[in-house]
Amino acid sequence: MTDAAAKLRQFHSTTPVWAKEDRAVLLASADTIEAQAERIRVLEHLVIDAAYTLDKARIWNGMGWTYNPLHPVHYAPMRERLHNECDNIAAIRRRE
Repeated sequence: MTDAAAKLRQFHSTTPVWAKEDRAVLLASADTIEAQAERIRVLEHLVIDAAYTLDKARIWNGMGWTYNPLHPVHYAPMRERLHNECDNIAAIRRRE
């Protein structure tokens, strides 16, 4: 749970019961913040894994780096993950 979401949930617990709309907004905001934080974590890991996959093709040739072509065994799973995340992003944008 992020700090902002935790603070919203703590504030929610101290909000008077008669302020039901305010309590609902606080909970919805906390849920939204947690969902966005999780999405960011997933995308960060995807970028790190993509960089690692691309760096596998680097070879030091004595004067500088050269890049060997990646075998499909190495790039196909990463390409599939990237396409899935792009589809997820497009679906989220359509909902908004």
